[in-house]
Order: sequence, then C-alpha cells, then structure tokens
Amino acid sequence: MAVGLIIGAALAASINERIVTASDPAVPVRLSTNECVAKTFVFIGNKSARVANTGTVWIQTSSTNDAPGIKLLSGQTISLTGGTGSLTGRGADGTGGLDLRQFWVDVEMANDGVVVLVLQ
Repeated sequence: MAVGLIIGAALAASINERIVTASDPAVPVRLSTNECVAKTFVFIGNKSARVANTGTVWIQTSSTNDAPGIKLLSGQTISLTGGTGSLTGRGADGTGGLDLRQFWVDVEMANDGVVVLVLQ
C-alpha cells in the first residue's frame, strides 16, 4: 500500500521499507542487490521496525569492513537525498536519484542493522 508523506514542500508518492541486518560484524551487508532508485532514503539505526541497535552502525559505499561511512547511532535517523543530475540512477519523475545498491551497512555488534525508508 502506498502512503503519502509530506517532506518539506514535496509529497512522496510512495514509501517502502527495508530492514537489513548483519550477522557478522566483520562483513558489511549490501542494502540491496536489485536496483532500488529513489529520490530520498531515510536510514534508522534499528535492527527491526521497533527495536534499536545494541551498537553503532555505519552506512558506507564500500563492502570493506571498517571503511569510512556515515555513523548512525542506535535509534538515530538520517536521510540522504539525490541531486537533480544523474547520480546513480533516475527517480520516478525522471530526475536524479540514488540507488540503494551503492550502500552497505557495517555493524559493531552482530545482528544490528538498519531500517531503510525508500521515498519515491
């Protein structure tokens, strides 16, 4: 079911949710193996919809353990929005977007992860 969400002055046409956890802290997990292009991704530092992580996780653009990334504390929320050019894909409206395949989650504690809201 598609749900509308007001973000600033824009209306997101649909919201999808993904939950990705990593069982081994030494092995980052790709957030998607299939194309998933959207204008905005919201990352939540939870291992499930309502359960916060035990430790810190990082959202990174590399599959290498301990690579530089965006630090996401337990329960914290951050969002990434693509520009108007061609970043890694095209949003539903034909303008620039981000592809979830370019991101990995790296965890400190086994079975922590990230909830991703995909806003299209």
